[in-house]
Amino acid sequence: MLNPMNSQADASRLKQINPIVLSAWVAFTMLAAAFFLIEIGVMYDDLAHPSATLMKDLANLGWSVQTHAIFLITLRLIFGLTHFVIAGLIIYRRPNENIAVFVAFFLVLLGSIFWPPANQIASQPEFWKTPRHIAQFLNSIAFLVFFFIFPNGQFTPRWTRTFTLLVIPFIVGVYFLPQTILNPRTWGMLPLFIFSITVIIVMIYSPIYRYRNISSTTLRQQTKWVVFGTSIALMGYFLIGLPFALNILQMETGTISNLAAVTGMMLFFLLIP
Repeated sequence: MLNPMNSQADASRLKQINPIVLSAWVAFTMLAAAFFLIEIGVMYDDLAHPSATLMKDLANLGWSVQTHAIFLITLRLIFGLTHFVIAGLIIYRRPNENIAVFVAFFLVLLGSIFWPPANQIASQPEFWKTPRHIAQFLNSIAFLVFFFIFPNGQFTPRWTRTFTLLVIPFIVGVYFLPQTILNPRTWGMLPLFIFSITVIIVMIYSPIYRYRNISSTTLRQQTKWVVFGTSIALMGYFLIGLPFALNILQMETGTISNLAAVTGMMLFFLLIP
């Protein structure tokens, strides 16, 4: 039986939602969902028509082409839908809090775009690379900012604002100027490692600093699991991805290292929402 009080509260909450914010979020979510579904289709087509090398690798693993495709598609669907649903709950429950709105947009973007081997999809149309790079660029910036401003919407410590502005040109380099010095991947193994570990340390340091020095007792209770989960997710992703970033391992579809890495990265990032 429905509780009249709950129904009234829900109706009141809906009335409080800024129509501009709601419209923007719905439009953004629909666009992200379309991107997500189109890429799922491209991804499935690629997995369903593997190369001879991939078929050999899968045979060595004891996996059929269908099993491999279903596993990866299911993994990505679970990841994406989880982020979409949680983003919807956030925008519904806290529509007038700027940080909540930011997180809702961020989760939709993360859920639709995050797929470690995306650039390895052989059948990816050439025209699709530009929108994907734009989405990855926005996601990278949002991801960085999220660690620095959650949960009060302010950069903490203050110098993380400057740090973000300094890092953004290199994110531009990764996705739009890959052959220039702005792309850290052109620097060599050691400089790339130093740059990457510096960014990771600062991203983990910020929420811990806020938790220990800024947050009230109540806020600490509300955010301790978020701080813990996001920090573990980021560190886990970094440790798994480092061998691939340094070209020690290759992100080759169908290999044991690829399956383990992709699964691990996705599971770690599920700690964020």
